Amino acid sequence: MTVLDPIIVSQDIDPPRAEFELIVPKDLFYLQGHFPANPVLPGVTQVHWAISLARTHLPLKETFLGIEALKFHLLVMPDTHLKLTLEHIKSSGKLRFRYTSDAGLHSHGRILFG
Repeated sequence: MTVLDPIIVSQDIDPPRAEFELIVPKDLFYLQGHFPANPVLPGVTQVHWAISLARTHLPLKETFLGIEALKFHLLVMPDTHLKLTLEHIKSSGKLRFRYTSDAGLHSHGRILFG
């Protein structure tokens, strides 16, 4: 079985905001080959999860327009417990996302929809 999604431990949905407690599974498909000796969660997967969870739980417009202010601060390793915070700013069509853990801020950015 191919594992593509995080383990969702808990969620708090109150649009336009949503928070998730996640675990990065050890057998996650996206960890393969990134990097073989020291697997880390790819940044593109972090963005994909943010968009996927936001599309499921928040009223986003359909069209993806781009990403801005994307920053990666700390590596995300297998079995990491993460908090993902999503905030939809309806007036601008932006989705803010932020991944944190007990270690600190892992990544953040804004995804544009129109």
